[in-house]
Amino acid sequence: MSGVIGLFVIDPGSHTGLCWGRFWEEGEVSERIASRQFFDHETVVGENMAQVRTIWLRWQMFRSGCVKAGIKHELVIEDFILTRLKSSDREGLSPVRIAAMLNGYRHGLADGYESAGFGPASTLAPVYQQPSSAMSYATNARLKAWGLLGLTADPHQRDAFRHLCLRLSDRARMRR
Repeated sequence: MSGVIGLFVIDPGSHTGLCWGRFWEEGEVSERIASRQFFDHETVVGENMAQVRTIWLRWQMFRSGCVKAGIKHELVIEDFILTRLKSSDREGLSPVRIAAMLNGYRHGLADGYESAGFGPASTLAPVYQQPSSAMSYATNARLKAWGLLGLTADPHQRDAFRHLCLRLSDRARMRR
């Protein structure tokens, strides 16, 4: 389906925010958000590997639906750069662990598929975005204007929404 993009967005951490949907690629960001189809969101919590399995299952269901519909799709992950150490608490590095484990899991399953003789497998390279870029672009005021702020009170899901909006905006600039 031409003119539609599927976006699956991950805000990794000890509480991982997810959102996904299909969006028109034309129009203002507000119009593109309003055009959303198959949109959903959730927060995944628990031990890291359990989170990765849940994220993987959600991603595979989403990706499979996009492939069947002939829709291009992207995996968007909030990037994490350690800028300063505030403590030695391991929780501060959970975004790195979740993102790295998800990539390892994805590639390991693809390798297993190929090694078993089922043919070539592909893993889509994720798009990484900086948290500060998403926060400054998709402010609470903009999320409210776009009808996303009231969908959840969970800050992790809202951060995933911010990355979704930023990616829609970036894709619009790329199409010009």
